[in-house]
Amino acid sequence: MRAFFVKAKNLSIVTIIASLILGIVLLARPDEALYAASMICGIALILLGIFAALSYSIKDKNTLLLILGVFAVVAGIIMCVKYRSIVSILVFLFGLFILIGGIVDFAVAIDTRRNGVGAGLYPLCCRQSA
Repeated sequence: MRAFFVKAKNLSIVTIIASLILGIVLLARPDEALYAASMICGIALILLGIFAALSYSIKDKNTLLLILGVFAVVAGIIMCVKYRSIVSILVFLFGLFILIGGIVDFAVAIDTRRNGVGAGLYPLCCRQSA
């Protein structure tokens, strides 16, 4: 289970690079930013989904990885095709990635605590005030 979370964080490098490019484009050309944002995010999602599906087929036989990969490819295609309605799609995907990131962080904290590596969730919920 731990290896899965490490691989999921490694796959997020694609998202980090896409975010950097998106930020530069938004600052440099705000008039063309809507089209560029949808294309960059769509391509990043497609690549992320392809890497997840390849990881499933080559090494891991984790069904969740395959489902997330297919979802990412479909979402990426929708972003590239429907770039005019990108604002609502971006808000939805942003919320989805925040939700998934929170779930992953929560699971990592529980797994860390269970394996005795660190404090786990203790600092978040059981801190005593001074």
